[in-house]
Amino acid sequence: MQEKERHVKANMRDYNDKFSYADNHIKTSKYNVFTFLPINLFEQFQRVANAYFLVLLILQADILLLCSSEPYGLCYIETAELDGETNLKVRQALTVTSDLGDTTKLMDFDGEVICEPPNNKLDKFIGTLSWRDIKHPLDNEKMLLRGCVLRNTEWCFGMVIFAGLQTKLMQNCGRTTFKRTSIDKLMNTLVLWIFAFLFCMGAILGIGNAVWESWIGRNFQVFLPWEEFQRSAVFSGFLTFWSYIIILNTVVPISLYVSVEVLRLGHSYFINWDQRMYHSQTDTAAEARTTTLNEELGQVEFIFSDKTGTLTQNIMAFSKCSINGHTYGDVYDEFERKVEITEKTACVDFSFNALCDRGFKFYDGRLVEAIKLEDPAAHEFFRLLALCHTVMPEEKSEVRNPEGQIKLYSKGADTIIFDLLDPSSEHLMYTTSEHLCEFAGEGLRTLALAYKDLDEDYLEVWMKKLLFASTVIENREDQLAVLYEEIEQGLKLLGATAIEDKLQEGVPETIACLNLADIKIWVLTGDKLETAMNIGYSCNMLRDDMNEVFIISGHAQPEVQQQLRSAKERILGRSRVSSAVEVEKADDSVFEETIIAEYALVINGHSLAHALEPQLEHVLLDVACLCKTVICCRVTPMQKAQVVELVKRYRRAVTLAIGDGANDVSMIKTAHIGVGISGQEGMQAALASDYSFAQFRYLRRLLLVHGRWSYHRMCHFLCYFFYKNFGFTLVHFWYGFFCGFSAQTVYDQWFITFFNIVYTSLPVLAMGIFDQTSLVMTGT
Repeated sequence: MQEKERHVKANMRDYNDKFSYADNHIKTSKYNVFTFLPINLFEQFQRVANAYFLVLLILQADILLLCSSEPYGLCYIETAELDGETNLKVRQALTVTSDLGDTTKLMDFDGEVICEPPNNKLDKFIGTLSWRDIKHPLDNEKMLLRGCVLRNTEWCFGMVIFAGLQTKLMQNCGRTTFKRTSIDKLMNTLVLWIFAFLFCMGAILGIGNAVWESWIGRNFQVFLPWEEFQRSAVFSGFLTFWSYIIILNTVVPISLYVSVEVLRLGHSYFINWDQRMYHSQTDTAAEARTTTLNEELGQVEFIFSDKTGTLTQNIMAFSKCSINGHTYGDVYDEFERKVEITEKTACVDFSFNALCDRGFKFYDGRLVEAIKLEDPAAHEFFRLLALCHTVMPEEKSEVRNPEGQIKLYSKGADTIIFDLLDPSSEHLMYTTSEHLCEFAGEGLRTLALAYKDLDEDYLEVWMKKLLFASTVIENREDQLAVLYEEIEQGLKLLGATAIEDKLQEGVPETIACLNLADIKIWVLTGDKLETAMNIGYSCNMLRDDMNEVFIISGHAQPEVQQQLRSAKERILGRSRVSSAVEVEKADDSVFEETIIAEYALVINGHSLAHALEPQLEHVLLDVACLCKTVICCRVTPMQKAQVVELVKRYRRAVTLAIGDGANDVSMIKTAHIGVGISGQEGMQAALASDYSFAQFRYLRRLLLVHGRWSYHRMCHFLCYFFYKNFGFTLVHFWYGFFCGFSAQTVYDQWFITFFNIVYTSLPVLAMGIFDQTSLVMTGT
């Protein structure tokens, strides 16, 4: 029976055991006790790090934070393994449990948690803690998920909610599959055909022996009599058949697999030794972590890429802003003409502020003057920036300003904030909107800022509604959304910020080059829609001259279905009929190559969840493949893997996934080829990958140089190998017609030995050496 809700009592093992919840046992390997060789386990655990990680995996429990070493039950964590973000996040225990640091108090804690069943939604948790006859609301801000790392916090205590395979991290983990290349499958098929060919040759020679013995062989019985047990020519042909199977077995490429693995090993070393894929700043060289996929690199058709830390440097820099209708960040000359900012442009001197960031550079001195002149809008602007994030107040009095006022600060996408503004901000909204368009055109990430003065009596009533809504289990999010929407009405606009998330070096050029090779690049990111689109424009994946950018943002399945079908009809309608019935019946794969117009598809995580359902996945795939660019935003790690699996299943194309965080591991393991970026977010992606390096731009050389040459060499080697085997073996076959089908060999042992050395090993080595020489000379 499916679990409807979960009941967990602290320090009540007998109570908890009756529900038969999962224990903390997990299986992270594709092997079991019966298939995994003990000697392999012994070798693996000779590495102390492996033993350490095993213990770490067992200890990592999804827990409700009860208390910590920090004041007010605060806890600072890093969630890079979950969402790829390296910035510290704050979790805070409930006030009623924040003083349970004493062991005796923890032993007496008997609260009961009623919460949602296990799921893979990393950013959502709904529950209620019942303790001392009072219900307290629980959300994701009270949870420490498996994979979190404690930072700046000495200790914390919590209550286990989900364990083992039911933890959210394990719910998002993809299954490990054995990756095979198309060459492997081709070789298996060829070997089967060669087996059939061998038996055909043996049958022909065996029949020939029977016929020869019947017609001619009997004449030699005077001095070559048949053995006692051999009285039939048919039986002689039967024995000869098996003799020739043994003699002609050289046509079967027994050494092919070994030779192929040696060749692949050499290709892996070529990747590891490539100086043009070495990142000197971090002293990181490219690493081929497998030897079986090298030739598949040259056959990639789809690339699935993370954004933050993969395409970008994951370094945010304050660039420009708009405050009360005035823009700051540009530099002007004495004639009020905008001046281009270069390395020689003088920076604003912040030495008057002892707490300033020495590495921060800003070039417009007018903003500092506005602050010094105590411009109310400028002061309110930066006060909002200082408070409206994950800041935790340490003031003993309530969150009020020096004048005793209560204010609501809000920041977010302009499309959301502008709908919440008071009519008095209408004129400022139009001015700020023009500034936002200018900022977005420069590839900057923008946020609108607004505030509101709150009445104390109104706030008191609203807080009571909030407390009630936050303690219900069903439809909690909907009820809270209504309350938040109510209090956020009538905001006053302050302005907007423009932040630069710098791209990694060479990203636009790499994407452009891969597009020329007819490789489709899809961006799968956990960031919000506006941020993902801004990076898309920065990478030239999205352009203003595109015919249309389709944004799929429906919350219900019918809405998503309608948006996808509408996009499909609009794309295909320009190339052929516009009738919806004919569009559904036509074979879209035929038209993908004929569509000249360029389109882009942007879809968020809520819509993607519906689009990946069986009844809509075909429509999603059709629309996505008809578009030049596909961006999926606000997606979970599991959704990333599902998108990759969708393309693998129906397009039968070679896929590559590239990412830098633990949240990318699922799609890296799902794709045919997984590439890990060893960057700021740790080594989880690199350790789970087939190839790893430090920068996205190296992907171009990995695919177009190493992939091409690996496939080129492998194909030439296979053709040569089969030609050599057939040339060597067919001599036996033809010789059979001249030796009475007697199964005599035409070669001696020394000839075979020298043949294998001269015609097998040396040509392969020479081809590899000359290929490398031409590669260096052409400067590719």
